[in-house]
Amino acid sequence: MGEVIPAVLEGIRQRCNAYRQERGLPTLEEELDGHEAQLLTTREVASLLKVAPATLVDWRHSRQGPKYYKMGREIRYKLTDIAEWEEKALVLVEPMEL
Repeated sequence: MGEVIPAVLEGIRQRCNAYRQERGLPTLEEELDGHEAQLLTTREVASLLKVAPATLVDWRHSRQGPKYYKMGREIRYKLTDIAEWEEKALVLVEPMEL
């Protein structure tokens, strides 16, 4: 399982950079000089996970989603926490044999 997380993290990093480039923002690497503990907004995480920002709010209230951090009233997510949560949340469903 620990071997998969770097691949998941790389996929999330690529999606986040695409999101940022669409909006004319610097890539994660440009902004942080490769720092691993990048903090993302709810809107960025929602885009990465392809869910509505309100879904993340619901997940926070029911403690189902990825770890998050509060800075005053602001909510932020670490890229590494998102990767770990996504890896744990994935469930392989095999087709039934008929």
